[in-house]
Amino acid sequence: MNMKAITRINRRADNRTERLSLLTGRERQIMNLVSEGLSNKEIARKVKLTDGTIKVHLHHVIAGKHRY
Repeated sequence: MNMKAITRINRRADNRTERLSLLTGRERQIMNLVSEGLSNKEIARKVKLTDGTIKVHLHHVIAGKHRY
C-alpha cells in the first residue's frame, strides 16, 4: 500500500471519529442499538423514551444537525 492510500484511509478514520464526537451520548447510544438491529420501538422501550423521540434523534444524526 502506498503512502497516498494510507493518508486517505487515515483521513477517513479521523473524519468518522470527529463526526462521532459531535453526537450526544444519547445519540451514540441510539445509533449503537440501531447497529444491533433493534427497531425504533424496541430502542424506545429499552431507553425509556417514546419512539417519536427516537425518530427525532435519528433524524438529527442522519441530517447532520451537528455541524457546528
